[in-house]
Amino acid sequence: MNQIKTILALSVILGFLTCQQTEKKDDTTAIVGLLALQSQQKSATAATPTSTTTSSCNTSGVSAGCTSSAPFSCSAVNICYASLSTCQANTSCSGFAISYTSQASNAYFVTNTAITTITPSISGTTGTGAFTISPSLPAGLTISSTTGEISGTPTAIAARTTYTVNATFGGITKTGTVSFQIVSSLSTFTCNTTGTAAGCTGTSPFSCSNSLTCYSTYSSCVSALSCGY
Repeated sequence: MNQIKTILALSVILGFLTCQQTEKKDDTTAIVGLLALQSQQKSATAATPTSTTTSSCNTSGVSAGCTSSAPFSCSAVNICYASLSTCQANTSCSGFAISYTSQASNAYFVTNTAITTITPSISGTTGTGAFTISPSLPAGLTISSTTGEISGTPTAIAARTTYTVNATFGGITKTGTVSFQIVSSLSTFTCNTTGTAAGCTGTSPFSCSNSLTCYSTYSSCVSALSCGY
């Protein structure tokens, strides 16, 4: 009988000790999980950008607030990216723009006379880009492949054409347009100030040799795209 009591007592003690060990193991697992979660949260906070100098993705170095494992970002988003291509895929980070100033708007250039350099206005990015143009420029004119500037001396007349310029910065391409015409002399655009232009009538007596349209007033003639300069 005493032996049975002893065995029962030992079983109770063994069960109690096993239960304590299980509880300690569970507590340890919970603590390890909590520490891992805190580590992840800390890592995510460290990888949040605080600021950048441009709305485009940085192409080198580590963006402010990011880490070497995810160094790319832009000021438009609060995200760090592991690769430049992933950063640039976010349209908010490719916000640069290109346009050509009014100096080339509705412009006419004269053959054998150097044109005033047409310079693009570029915003939202820095550094050197790559530029191409379509269709090809008239003979004598060229576009810089690194600045997008159009310059030169046209050698032959050319009809008014709208040219599309592709500008690429950091793998992102945007387009701008510029329109002009090459003529032999600006005198061909002069509207008559008196009388009736050839082919016109008394109600619309004004025109120029470059236009097939007749205008009721002199001011409307000189402001017309085909006669203005």
